[in-house]
Amino acid sequence: MYDNESETLIDKIDHFCPWTGTTIAGNNYREFQIFVITVFTHVGVTMIVAPVSYTHLRAHETEADL
Repeated sequence: MYDNESETLIDKIDHFCPWTGTTIAGNNYREFQIFVITVFTHVGVTMIVAPVSYTHLRAHETEADL
């Protein structure tokens, strides 16, 4: 199949990913899945760690004011 975005012939094409700038197909589909899982894991961990860190930082600031 011909992909207009990358202007190449690709076997087992899935889609073009604007985040990575590549066409996702049979040869790199597994790596794309790992990329997506990693991104969502990073976002999830950040959403948990950031508020906890902020709360911990605020607690130390109030102790220092005393």
